[in-house]
Amino acid sequence: MTSHRLAPCLLLLLAVALLHIPQAESGTSIQLDGFVRRADGTLLRNVSILLWGFDLEVETITDQRGYYSLKAMTGEPTCTLYAFYDDPETPGVDLLPAACNIGTASDAYEQVNFTLIPAATIVIVGQLRPVESVRDVRSYSFEVIDPKGGKVIHFGDYFLVYGTGMNVRNFYLGLNSSMVIVPAGVPFTIRVSSSYQYERTRGRRRWYGWS
Repeated sequence: MTSHRLAPCLLLLLAVALLHIPQAESGTSIQLDGFVRRADGTLLRNVSILLWGFDLEVETITDQRGYYSLKAMTGEPTCTLYAFYDDPETPGVDLLPAACNIGTASDAYEQVNFTLIPAATIVIVGQLRPVESVRDVRSYSFEVIDPKGGKVIHFGDYFLVYGTGMNVRNFYLGLNSSMVIVPAGVPFTIRVSSSYQYERTRGRRRWYGWS
């Protein structure tokens, strides 16, 4: 083969080789593990462990020892780790989910243990329809409020805000938007906020809240 024919062949082989060079994954590496227990210390198996950034980064379940381990690459500065357990043999959700915010700005290993406390489940039935609107409300939130302090109840990084859309627990845990999980034996009120079209003012939407 002459030199003027050999050069294009070498360039083609080089291009093919470059295409097969593994590309480094972008973002930071995070490794998490830990145990999930009931309030009495009993280890829980088959607990769903979900790591959320803007999207679901990775999920797993606890093993027979209540232990989980996961790895992920993320481009988010912070993520939230959720622990959620629902016994399919019982109605409602018996244990309050838990959450922990994780800093992911740099590569990290962290052990996160969860304790899930007893819970009760409320299901909101029917349609929300303010008197000023003839349309059913499709965007709403249910905030579980401390009746004394007037603030949203939370346990660690788990804030009891439910409903539709994002930034509510139903979205991250895959729950029906009408489901509200509250801690058992803890007084509360539910503050309902909704967005709806106000027919008397064309093109405007109004937020309305009540308890």
